Amino acid sequence: MAKSDLSKLDQEFARKAAQDGLVEIEMAKLAQQKAKSDKLRGFADMMLDDHAHAKESLTEVAEKIAFKLPSELSREHRDMLDKFAAYEGADFEQQFVSTVIEEHEKDVNLYHSESEHGHNEELKRFAAEIAPVLEKHLDMAKSMYGRI
Repeated sequence: MAKSDLSKLDQEFARKAAQDGLVEIEMAKLAQQKAKSDKLRGFADMMLDDHAHAKESLTEVAEKIAFKLPSELSREHRDMLDKFAAYEGADFEQQFVSTVIEEHEKDVNLYHSESEHGHNEELKRFAAEIAPVLEKHLDMAKSMYGRI
């Protein structure tokens, strides 16, 4: 299947999913280094593992459907990470949790939209598999908000 055979919705989903996954992996790496809270470092470890698995799965799907995924962060995501990396201590931890909530709310909607309205069966299956993982991250981040 050539890229042109993918619907615009499917192409946009694959690009956004890849970009969002890349930035969330980088955010988790920063949290592993900078977080003081054991709970937050453990959460970052889980996020890193889950998003690395999702990236691997998406890469496999993209190879099957001959779609080239972005391999580098967008300018917007790089800027967000740079701003994020400047925080220290409790400010970093609160910013991390807040950003995870914001990003995962968008991701959950993106993945549900693809699983329900996408055209490519491989991408729909991937989205349906990963959406509950993103929901778990969102719920955990919400439970930590204001408590770190």
